[in-house]
Amino acid sequence: MGKNGKSSDSTTQTLNKIRRACGLYLRVSTEMQAIIKEGSLDTQQSTLTKYTEIKTSNSDEEWYVKETYREEGKSGKNTDRPEYQRMLKDINNGKIDVLLCTKIDRVHRSLVDFYKLHELLEAHNVTFVSLSENWDTSTPMGRFGLKLTLAVAELEREQTSQRTKEKMRWRAEQGLKNGGQVIGYDIDPEDKGVLKVNPEEAKIVRLIFETYRELRSFRYIVPSFR
Repeated sequence: MGKNGKSSDSTTQTLNKIRRACGLYLRVSTEMQAIIKEGSLDTQQSTLTKYTEIKTSNSDEEWYVKETYREEGKSGKNTDRPEYQRMLKDINNGKIDVLLCTKIDRVHRSLVDFYKLHELLEAHNVTFVSLSENWDTSTPMGRFGLKLTLAVAELEREQTSQRTKEKMRWRAEQGLKNGGQVIGYDIDPEDKGVLKVNPEEAKIVRLIFETYRELRSFRYIVPSFR
């Protein structure tokens, strides 16, 4: 019995719940956004914390906040973010069971980029929750919604890759440069896709070729130029 003769059944139920460590990922792109109430880091944290409380009260699991990743003034266009990298490390080390965010673009600006993170989450059995998109992979409908969206993202990624390959093949067939530095050549300033011979470097290339013809071994060519 609890105080005033009341039953402590609710406390017992909480103790019997499966505990799941949650990581909250919060991000704003600019310092100005960080101080604006709607969408600020504090607002995001409060919203996600309330979600864990609701989840705990409506299921047989206790979702509690284990880590909070506060990314202030960082762009979501890449993964060069200290808190994001700390989050990845914690996922790999099994420190969190659930990753929550208010919107998917807080984590990644592109679904194609998010696809790689999703693979990591699945490999470590980490539940993913994004409130705005209504994704909660602890539920069947949440998993279905996310997988359907990711299927579209994967299709986009594969189509982009295919278009890039076709474009590079076409450029090669036209004799145009596809990137990278080539010794013996410079990029023509008047025609960016065309290479022109660099006379000084061309001498070195010809010398290397003639040395190979004489020695017939790459192993012996390198010492010859030291």
